[in-house]
Amino acid sequence: MGISSILMGIIPLLLFVIVDSFGGLKAALIVAVIAVLIETAYSVYAFGEIDAITGTSLGLIIVMSLASWKMKSSLMFKLQPVVLGSFFFLACFISYFFFEPIFTVLMFKYKHLYPAHLQQAFDNPYFKHLFDKFTLFFSITILIQTLLVAWAAFKLNNWWWIAFRGLGFYIAMAAAFFGSQFYLCNVENICL
Repeated sequence: MGISSILMGIIPLLLFVIVDSFGGLKAALIVAVIAVLIETAYSVYAFGEIDAITGTSLGLIIVMSLASWKMKSSLMFKLQPVVLGSFFFLACFISYFFFEPIFTVLMFKYKHLYPAHLQQAFDNPYFKHLFDKFTLFFSITILIQTLLVAWAAFKLNNWWWIAFRGLGFYIAMAAAFFGSQFYLCNVENICL
């Protein structure tokens, strides 16, 4: 699960913005649905299954595309990342406080996909603490990013919307990562 897998989720949205700018809403919706179908096929090829994130993204893009098509407005399509971000927020927040933090679970589930030196590093207890705190911090940063995407969907043009959605997501991840490291080292005195 490399960076290409992470970037795949934004490709249908970026294609939507590009095609909508030059070819209109209907063409943009069709291209976005085709792109998410290709993304899903890639997920099946690369991982042997459709993971929950890809499956949810597929369903949301299809449903929101149909709603946008029927309403002749891009707004419903642009709210797809808001719905997905809300799911991320709830999954992270609830898992942190009531279950095993979701990023810790994913770290162990997909550990075999990483190079051997990272697999060994994940055996260090520090990384369990890091992924636990990352789950909490990500729930906060993804909530902020989701609210910004919603605001951009209603108030700004497509290019600002994709910037808040695309770049904003990676900024939220980085902020959560560095925030969780800072917290562990400076508050809990657990440093690597």
